[in-house]
Amino acid sequence: MVSLGSRITGVHTPFKVDVTEDHVIVYVPSAGFDGAVLYWGASLLKSLMVYEHRSGLRVRADAIESAFANLKVDLQELKDSITTVGKFREEVRRAQEQVTKTFDSLVDLTLQAETKLRVVVDRLEQRLYDELQALPRSKDVLALPEPTPANEIDVWVTELEGAKDKRAGGYRAIVDFATSNGLAIVLQEGELVLGQGEKAVARTDSTKTRVDVHWHLLENPESISFDPRLEKYKEKDNCIVISGKDLAALTACLAARLKSS
Repeated sequence: MVSLGSRITGVHTPFKVDVTEDHVIVYVPSAGFDGAVLYWGASLLKSLMVYEHRSGLRVRADAIESAFANLKVDLQELKDSITTVGKFREEVRRAQEQVTKTFDSLVDLTLQAETKLRVVVDRLEQRLYDELQALPRSKDVLALPEPTPANEIDVWVTELEGAKDKRAGGYRAIVDFATSNGLAIVLQEGELVLGQGEKAVARTDSTKTRVDVHWHLLENPESISFDPRLEKYKEKDNCIVISGKDLAALTACLAARLKSS
């Protein structure tokens, strides 16, 4: 029987081989917890087993010890390499822990910065709202600019119709209403301003598909009534916004506003 004994606790003892009729026992010095020398001892035992099995010869203990002594240089080189790899592994582990710690710190700082930015943005939005609310609101009559000639207005609407602009129908309905009711029309920056006498009474405001009308108010909005399905009071501009989704309803609302003004 071939067996292996080891001082895995790191106690240093001379390398020793005992050979009896029934056993070959190899005592491995300084095996250590990494098991490097123990591995060498196991390899030696395996070689002995193979050799004795194939040759039918017994190897003397002193010969085994002599062979192992010749391998000590290689064994030491292996141990040094294992030590180096172990140190490298430990450095990598420490570096990994440091990187993880650094990234955790960065994530915490990012979250703190994001929270502060949100607070700042919310505060600025509130400040802006407060400033806008504090602006003076004038209810004076808005002066009407010089009216645009009727032929220029017609050409402008015709061009929108030719370009299949979805707002063309709304502008045409408003122009027809203003013309039939004797209102002046001013084409200003792509929108229409409607005037009565020397004052502006309404202006258009469009999206890509719809034209609304902002009807200016002079009286207290609490004293007037409006249809919430089609009209909405805009406090900032002191006007009624008339939706242009339904052109017939739009012109009906314009007629009612004109009559009450």
